[in-house]
Amino acid sequence: MQRILILMAILSLVIPATTVRGSESSPYVVGEWFLNDNFQDGTTPVSITDSQFTFLNPTQGSLVLEYAFFDTKGGFCGCDRDTLAPNGVTRYTMSAEGAGGMFACTGLPLPLQTTGTLKAIVFTSQQQVISLTNALQVGFQMHFFTNGHVAETGLKSITITADTSAEIQQIHQQCVDFCTSTGLCPPLP
Repeated sequence: MQRILILMAILSLVIPATTVRGSESSPYVVGEWFLNDNFQDGTTPVSITDSQFTFLNPTQGSLVLEYAFFDTKGGFCGCDRDTLAPNGVTRYTMSAEGAGGMFACTGLPLPLQTTGTLKAIVFTSQQQVISLTNALQVGFQMHFFTNGHVAETGLKSITITADTSAEIQQIHQQCVDFCTSTGLCPPLP
């Protein structure tokens, strides 16, 4: 009986940790981007000059990574696409994306929008049909403040349901339309 109690105690410690680690990856992750953003939180002024995003491929397969930018009202502001190599890493900053023209909500030389939502999806692609099977990513975001401080956090993984699968398809179509009209993104495999 004592052995069973010890085993149950060990399992209760291990199982939640495994669940938490597994929940950090998804074909769909979200975060918040900033670029030369200033706002007042009560009496505290906040100034964030840039955001950096890092995407990790925890799989043995090559994945297509599409990351779309939205304004604070949910309006589409642009997209970019990369190939995420097996066990590979992709990093970029919002300032580089803005300078590269990856925004539809752009003013020169920087985007008019200074904050919004990032939505990143990964998938495999054959003949331009996307599949989420075996597609996972883990992401991190860093925000650089004008005072020299940096904040880092994980991107939030989104559970795949019928609704989020439909949203992934919608994000993908917005990226395809943007990439086709601008010619700025690498082609789909």
